[in-house]
Amino acid sequence: MKPNCIRRGAFTLIELLVSIGIVILLASLAASSIRSATARAQSASCLSQLRQIGSAFLSYTGENNQIGPYDARDVGNQTLSLWRYNGKSVIFGPLMPYLETGDRSTTPSLLICPGASRSFRMSLARSRDNTSYWMNPDVSSNPTNMKSLLSLPGDRVAIMDCCTWWQAGIFGKDYDNHSASGANVFRLNGSASWIPIAKTTGLAAWNWSQLDKK
Repeated sequence: MKPNCIRRGAFTLIELLVSIGIVILLASLAASSIRSATARAQSASCLSQLRQIGSAFLSYTGENNQIGPYDARDVGNQTLSLWRYNGKSVIFGPLMPYLETGDRSTTPSLLICPGASRSFRMSLARSRDNTSYWMNPDVSSNPTNMKSLLSLPGDRVAIMDCCTWWQAGIFGKDYDNHSASGANVFRLNGSASWIPIAKTTGLAAWNWSQLDKK
């Protein structure tokens, strides 16, 4: 009987190890599915926010002879994501009257992408002037650049996620929205869509025209 008992114990141990392995595998698959579902939900929410911001942009430009909001580039600003610069309303700031943003003592939540990293969202929540979206400098304005938007193609990207589309992560792993997997964009023709990073990697840095028709 003793040998049989040994075999029975060994078999039970194998069963236990197999069961543990299956549980670990299932847990890993479940966690991966949850992460994917969360990422999709964040991207969808971000796209909805971008459409609202884009609609406000079109309303603003429609009332200002197709000239984009002031960007303060003539006085030294080189940032694409601001809504306030030295206390003055710039870039996304002039769109505020067209948006339901509530309290403006800090960056409004509508201007913070749900797909931004946790550390980036926290810093933006404390920010008094920055957002997690970019506005194409070709569609904003200042005294040295008063270009009519009618001179640009309709599929030109006007507003997009913070994302170094030509080389993901060059400003740090926490900077690009959606873990640098791509970007939601809003175009001058009013359309909004997702562009995966695989379609833009290797393009020229800051060449916005290369995002046309992507």
